[in-house]
Amino acid sequence: MSDYKHEKVIRLPFPKSIIEKYNAEDPYECEEYFKEKIGGLWDNRSKNSFKLGYSDEAFYIDWLYYSTYGEESGDWGNVRLLTKKELEVIKPYFDKLGVVYKDEDLRLVDYCYYNCCEPSDYYELSGDDSNLFIN
Repeated sequence: MSDYKHEKVIRLPFPKSIIEKYNAEDPYECEEYFKEKIGGLWDNRSKNSFKLGYSDEAFYIDWLYYSTYGEESGDWGNVRLLTKKELEVIKPYFDKLGVVYKDEDLRLVDYCYYNCCEPSDYYELSGDDSNLFIN
């Protein structure tokens, strides 16, 4: 049954290098790479693990850090850069993925959507301070 899903994730765009390495058409074809790299931290359907994130426009690697189903409602989302402290905590996990990224590529994305369709794309920053880290 469909209902609203609320998730808070640390999001990284899905690396094109992985798609090229596997000569894949779809990021789902590359999941074996991540299972080999990080084992039980990939898609174990629990908080504090990685999963393949998606939107109506793109695919992502998401670190799931909060999730509810049917407890909240509305289609909404917020995006921000990580604080220096958050980066210190999460970077060691993302480094295990074996992909190249910059600190500013990681975003905290908090969103809610009705799960009978794909969620709106939440990754891009808005406003004049899109290049600033939060202290």
